[in-house]
Amino acid sequence: MRKLLLGIFLLFVFAAPAQNLQTVQRFIAANDYLSAKQQIDSFFSDKKNSNDAPAWYYKGRIYTEVVRQHNKTDYQFLQEAFNAYKRYQELDPKNKLMQLNDNVDLFQLYDLSYNTAADLYNDRDYDIAYNLFKVALDVEEYISRKGFTFQGKTFPLLDTSLVNLTGSAAYLSKKEAVAIPYFERLANAKIAGDDYKGVYALLYSHYSKKNDQVRAAKYLSSGKELFPDNDYWIKLELGNAVSEKDRFIRYEQLLQKYPNNFDLVMDYAVELFNYVHADAKPSDFDTRQTRLQSLLIKALSSDPNSAMAKCVMSQHVYNQVYDIEEILREIKEDTPADQT
Repeated sequence: MRKLLLGIFLLFVFAAPAQNLQTVQRFIAANDYLSAKQQIDSFFSDKKNSNDAPAWYYKGRIYTEVVRQHNKTDYQFLQEAFNAYKRYQELDPKNKLMQLNDNVDLFQLYDLSYNTAADLYNDRDYDIAYNLFKVALDVEEYISRKGFTFQGKTFPLLDTSLVNLTGSAAYLSKKEAVAIPYFERLANAKIAGDDYKGVYALLYSHYSKKNDQVRAAKYLSSGKELFPDNDYWIKLELGNAVSEKDRFIRYEQLLQKYPNNFDLVMDYAVELFNYVHADAKPSDFDTRQTRLQSLLIKALSSDPNSAMAKCVMSQHVYNQVYDIEEILREIKEDTPADQT
């Protein structure tokens, strides 16, 4: 009698997981994914079920649909769905359940994550957009590594557009440290195209601020190689120094590097002009005025027909004449009439 009772007990133990999964399947068939989620969560609450391959597959489907039907911004559930699919394929190397529909579940997970992220990005909800783009990118790269296809659709090993969107969403949500590795992936692959020019500029600025001159020079060099727009890179190197004197130092450094760049000479000259001929004369007026004049002479020597150089030079000379006249007036006022 004891053996019979033991046999009945064992039958119940082994039948219970199967019955639980049948209940899960019934909820899925009824499109009741919230109830299916409760059932699958209950199933996995028993650690003995952690190696049940079909259960992981169902969890992936259920969590994906819960997000689709009830909260499309729940990136954590989408990440759990992805983890569940990966776990299923670890436990079932033949991938029987997913092969039945050509791995469409993974492609659907990607589409849901990407499309929701794109909508949020356009609405400037960058923080959640980043997390959803990240899921989409992880799923996409997993599909690519596995070599899966669905109705002829596949993914590249490096989706430059998606990597850029993921990095941009992180950057715009004030997560610069998180964003930089995404941009580095693009720059290290030397991706060209106007949409990626700013990537090299951003990396140069980032590492310049970090005082990492090796990496800053690396990305500046790559940017110049791919986008030969010298003026763009010179302005980037000039930076955004707040102090006028710091900017003057930077101008001098760049003129050592680009001595014959007309635009650089004129930009420096204009800034010096505004500094020298301000309402209140600076303490280093004489030195700065001399440097201003040398820059204007250099600019006119380089391009004698430059309207901008002629205009600034004429204003500069006018101010010099005015200063001389002011000095003469002061002399006349302080000198006795018989000595004037």
